[in-house]
Amino acid sequence: MAEAPNIATAVSNTSEPPAVLRQWKIRPVIDQPQRVVPIIALCLFVLVVGYLTFHTIWPAIAGVLMLLGATSEYLLTTNYRLTERGAHADCGVSRFEIEWSKVKRLLISDNAVTLSPLPRPSRLDAFRGVNIRFSSEKKAQRDEIMAMIEERVARSRAGDTTSNA
Repeated sequence: MAEAPNIATAVSNTSEPPAVLRQWKIRPVIDQPQRVVPIIALCLFVLVVGYLTFHTIWPAIAGVLMLLGATSEYLLTTNYRLTERGAHADCGVSRFEIEWSKVKRLLISDNAVTLSPLPRPSRLDAFRGVNIRFSSEKKAQRDEIMAMIEERVARSRAGDTTSNA
């Protein structure tokens, strides 16, 4: 009879989580509260039109939930983490991560950078990679994070995964 694996051994053999280099939160709903009014108005519009169209509340509620799901990146807090292995963005139930070795291009804008796994510009850019946002009021934070990202991507391209920090 085969012996069952020891759970304690299995847990102790797992690799340790990578060291966190930097982490921060972005709360767009607090940074830009003027955008809440159109979202609420649109939710009410969808609720009324859904009810009048289907003569029951359930499709109307489903429409509102879909709208709230589509705006969740704005409504919910997004947690960002840069680790030794890669970049992570967590918003609600969505989890995005990319290893430094998989980053082929950086798409830089004023308040964000997208870490893309695609080597050339493509229509898929909007659907691939991890979008890292910065607070629009904190330029020092943006510069510090961009320096960390560029350093980690350069290290992974050079094949050096050791840390000097």
